[in-house]
Amino acid sequence: MAKARILIVEDEAIIASVIAGALRKFDYEVVDILNTGAAAVAAALEKTPDLVLMDIRLQDDVDGIAAAKRIQETADIPIIYLTAYADESTLERAKRTQPYGYIPKPFQEIELRTTIEMALYKHGFEVRLKESEARFRSLFENSQDMIYIIDRSGKLVEINPAGLDLFGYDREELLGRELDFLYVDGSDRDEMLAKIWDRHQVKDYEVHLKKKNGEELTALVTASVMTDSQKKVFGFQGILRDVTMKKKLEEQMLHVAKVDSLGRLASGIAHDFNNYLTIINGYAEMLLAESPEGSSSENLRLILQAGKNASKLVAKILGFSRRQAPAPVVIDINAALGDLERMVRRLVGEGIELRIELDPEAGNVRIDPGQLEQALINLVINARDAMPGGGKLVLASAHVQLNEEGAVGHPGLHPGAYVAIRVRDSGNGMEPRVLAHIFEPFFTTKAAGEGTGLGLASVFAVVQQNEGRIWAESVPGQGSTFHLLLPWAGGTPRPEKEERPRRRFDGRAVLLVEDERGIRQLLRAILESLGMEVHEAADGEQGLRTAAALPRLDLLLSDIELPGISGLETAERLRAIHPQAAIILSSGQGEKYLKRAGLDLQKAHFIPKPSTRREIEEMIAKALG
Repeated sequence: MAKARILIVEDEAIIASVIAGALRKFDYEVVDILNTGAAAVAAALEKTPDLVLMDIRLQDDVDGIAAAKRIQETADIPIIYLTAYADESTLERAKRTQPYGYIPKPFQEIELRTTIEMALYKHGFEVRLKESEARFRSLFENSQDMIYIIDRSGKLVEINPAGLDLFGYDREELLGRELDFLYVDGSDRDEMLAKIWDRHQVKDYEVHLKKKNGEELTALVTASVMTDSQKKVFGFQGILRDVTMKKKLEEQMLHVAKVDSLGRLASGIAHDFNNYLTIINGYAEMLLAESPEGSSSENLRLILQAGKNASKLVAKILGFSRRQAPAPVVIDINAALGDLERMVRRLVGEGIELRIELDPEAGNVRIDPGQLEQALINLVINARDAMPGGGKLVLASAHVQLNEEGAVGHPGLHPGAYVAIRVRDSGNGMEPRVLAHIFEPFFTTKAAGEGTGLGLASVFAVVQQNEGRIWAESVPGQGSTFHLLLPWAGGTPRPEKEERPRRRFDGRAVLLVEDERGIRQLLRAILESLGMEVHEAADGEQGLRTAAALPRLDLLLSDIELPGISGLETAERLRAIHPQAAIILSSGQGEKYLKRAGLDLQKAHFIPKPSTRREIEEMIAKALG
């Protein structure tokens, strides 16, 4: 440990010499020996000793007490007085400078050393305490979390700037008050206080609070009691962390996980369902082609149409689970709303009156049908939930010609023709402060666990993605109306594909790889009816062995989901055997999902399941060139 550096201020040279000798004996370093107050002040500020031994009576007009006062105004140096004078007035002046000791002359060496050691210890302790207080104050002032102190009666004693910013109050509005008005539920506060007084601390503790503007938040509190020297509790200190966004992100992650799980489930069901539909539709189509005017032809057409409708339903499921890429087409908005009517009636139930008001001149829009249905169903569900006691729901279409003035009211829109869709309910309505946030991700007015706050955000995203705009009007107690504007599409809705003359591929060799026996039999029949030489396999390994034994192969038609190696790997390995062979891969999964899984459409053609005989024929023609 370094020697303590001590400045001696003593006007009696003999006494000063004795003190210096004693200090060196005790292994202290003597910085200087001075005999005037002015010199003592200058030396103390220049040399910054660890302690000053100060005689009160000095040779100049600045006595030791005055010198000590000047030193303390600038520097934090402990001072011990040395004097033979101890009258009341001198003691009172000396006490006001808060000395670390007072040694009357004459003194013993042991008394000198003891007083110095105690002064150095006390000053060192005070320095550490001040540093600790400074660190706490810095933490208190700069913390991003709220730090506060409550007295035993429950009133706020101190709060840091972060707490004031979080709740939106001024310090004067909070200090000295009980904070029950910050709690959404007062029982939360009572329960937390009871646990603090009982256990002397709380740590995981979640509370629901509200800001000055009425906005609610979720926070985690860690708190512990404060005690005096007799261990008596006089209050508690706490740290409060705003975890509102964290909770919302957790809810989002949970929602995403649920959607992903549902998507996986939907994909698995779709795969199996599409296999059955492929068989049903394929054989119905083949029988209809063999006897187009037979006695059973109408029944076959009904079966085939039902199968096609079921295929569309599967595509919708995949669209809702985001396993299928958006495929915008021109659609008649009135026809789309008409098709949606049956589903909407099932969703809203019998207690809500549904009206569909269609403008014959509404027109067409270009949008993915699945996206449009998803957006409208989200709006319908919100409307239904706003009418728990029943009411009226209106879905309406209209043709809108937006002029310059109208476009200004909707940033991002240009003057021109639009198709309007309105979803109007007679429900609870919304306050202006709620209406301002409804399209924000994670914002919800529903109870915890009943809403994710993503429904209207996804509707907003769909409309924006398709170069449209959405807004809402609402009056508390009088219902809400959501307005969607989508650009008018001048084209005509996508027609059914025209029947074209059948093509044949006589003598072309095809390897068919499909693990579902029924589908494999159907596809073999279709391929043979097109004049192809068919070689079949139930999995990839068997398919590769079959291919290796063939002298020539023109085409691989393979399912992607196979036992063992996948259709993608089968195709890759086949290229080494028959590099000239064209490749068609099929799946009930969406194309976008399969691209993420490694499907490269530059190297292979893709056909979804289920597919009609005509679609298979056209894809083969495209692949073979």
